[in-house]
Amino acid sequence: MDEELRRAIGLADVCELMAAAWAFPTAELAAALADGAFEGDASAAVEDAGATDSEAAQAVSALWGFLGIGGDGDTAEDAGSVESGGGAEGSDELFSVLRKGYSLLFLAPGSEVPVFPYESAFRHRALGAAGAPALFRSPVTLDVERQMRAAGVTPADTRTEPADSVWNEFAFLSYGWGKVAEALDVGDVEAERKWRDVATRFWCDHGALWLPAFMEKTIEEAAELSDPAWGAPYRCFAAFGLRACRLLAECAD
Repeated sequence: MDEELRRAIGLADVCELMAAAWAFPTAELAAALADGAFEGDASAAVEDAGATDSEAAQAVSALWGFLGIGGDGDTAEDAGSVESGGGAEGSDELFSVLRKGYSLLFLAPGSEVPVFPYESAFRHRALGAAGAPALFRSPVTLDVERQMRAAGVTPADTRTEPADSVWNEFAFLSYGWGKVAEALDVGDVEAERKWRDVATRFWCDHGALWLPAFMEKTIEEAAELSDPAWGAPYRCFAAFGLRACRLLAECAD
C-alpha cells in the first residue's frame, strides 16, 4: 500500500477510536476493551499513521495498565487495576467502571465538572475567564459547526450536545482523513488536496488548541479521584490520546 494512503487510513482509524473512547461509554466499548479488540485496532492504527515500532508500542501500552495486562505505560498497580476477567462478566464490570469514571470526570453539575469535554468551555476555564462558559453559542462552537457544515456533515448529537465535544471533533477529523484516503486510493489529486486542507485546517484551528491540554488535564484529574480504578481507564485513554495528537500535529506541519 502507498505510504501516504496507509498514513491517511491510520489517522482516520486513530481518530475514530478516540471518538469512541471519549463519548459516554457504551457496552460495545467495554466489550472491545475487555476482549482486546480495541487494543489490537489501536496498535494497527498508530503504526499505519506513521508511528515507529517503538512509538506504537508506547502508545498502545498506555491502554494496558487498567486491564492489568502490563506494558511500559501505566501499570495495573500505578493506574488502579480493573480485573476484567474476560467474557461477559469482565465486560460488565469494566462497563460499570467506565461509566463511573466518566461521570465523575466529565459530567459533574455545571462549573463543578473537573474536565470540560467541550472545546469552548475547556478553553474558557484554561484562560481563567470569568463566569460560566457558553456551551452552544460561543464563537468557538459556532466555528466548529461552520467547518463541519462546509464539509457536508453534522454531528448526530447536535440537538443535545455542543458540536465542539472531544468526541465530535475526533469524529470529524476521522471523517476528513478518511476522505483523504478515499481520494488517494483512486488517484484524485484535487479531492485529496481539498480534504487534506479540511482535516489539517480543523486540527490547527481547533484540535491543536485544546486536545493535547485536555489529555493532560484528564490524566491529572483522573489521578485525583477517590478510587483510582474509576479514573484509570481515562488516564490510559488520555496517554494514548497524547500520542494520537502528536501524529495529527506531524501531518499538519
